[in-house]
Amino acid sequence: MSIGSFILALAFIVAVGMIIAWPLITNTKEEKITIDSGAKRLSPLQQQYDAIVMSLRDLDFDFQTGKLLDADYQLQRERLVQLGADLLRELDEQRASIPAAPQQSSKA
Repeated sequence: MSIGSFILALAFIVAVGMIIAWPLITNTKEEKITIDSGAKRLSPLQQQYDAIVMSLRDLDFDFQTGKLLDADYQLQRERLVQLGADLLRELDEQRASIPAAPQQSSKA
């Protein structure tokens, strides 16, 4: 194998590797930007509420698959539902205390 063939084969392998890796690299960066910007827009209370909803979903799934006993499931579920209800009340109070933006009337 001549040196020219070796360099050409190496360039081909690098090009194919870049083509394969490109979508993996770009999607990861876009997802991070979306997740980060979304997290900044949510209040800490909303983030806690979302975490509780996900925990409830996981708890229900674990119970359905038989990973939890009925007594443990009921106790944990009641606790999470109570936390979620308290957070919803706080979120409602927080939203009620924010003054509404004034409506602009359009005159034609």
